[in-house]
Amino acid sequence: MGAITFLFLTFALGLFFINNMENKKAAIAIFISIFIGGFTVLYMNIKTDKRWQTLFNTIPIALQTEKYKYWLDRKKYKKPLLPNGKPINDSNYLRPAQLKVASELFLENPLGVGFGRRAYKHALLKKYGEGHGHPHSGLLNLAIGVGIIGTIFWILFSLSLIYFGYKRYIKYHSIPSLILFFIVIGFNSRSFIDMTFQNHNLVMFMMLAGLLSFASLVEYEKA
Repeated sequence: MGAITFLFLTFALGLFFINNMENKKAAIAIFISIFIGGFTVLYMNIKTDKRWQTLFNTIPIALQTEKYKYWLDRKKYKKPLLPNGKPINDSNYLRPAQLKVASELFLENPLGVGFGRRAYKHALLKKYGEGHGHPHSGLLNLAIGVGIIGTIFWILFSLSLIYFGYKRYIKYHSIPSLILFFIVIGFNSRSFIDMTFQNHNLVMFMMLAGLLSFASLVEYEKA
């Protein structure tokens, strides 16, 4: 999953080359090289990580969340088996199963259940009377906690930082703006597949975003 996030950042980096080099042909060539490098990393990950071998057989089982309850409590419910009779890999199974359940919980609680790092667990207890863990998605956990309106505000906030960083870098070649652009994209893209809105992760992101935004404004005022 980290390789997928790497591809997002690689693509964004390539766009900067195209926008900031006078020789567009050279910029496109560099962009293609960067993108090929990103896909090479992904390919190597697929070849070396054994979880990929059973992933596509596991997903259909994981999405049958009513039939198989292993995602709800791994100590209480039996681990599902693959078509070949072998037990599923927890990582392959839990992510899609909990992402599906978390999406359902979000839609069932449009106003949210209350902001917190255990929002997913509270929503599970509310619906099933049991459950633990997290949805392997910081964004979905946030959405379950703050609801549709809060989620929209977060998305707009993030997009405004991305746009701000992009415009300041293009116009003034501000290094803090460039760093801000990549940090916001990196944090949010990672939040799809990891619990980024947790404790110091969120604190450090907000602090860095604030400092970089301020540094970008100071350079803008000087210009």
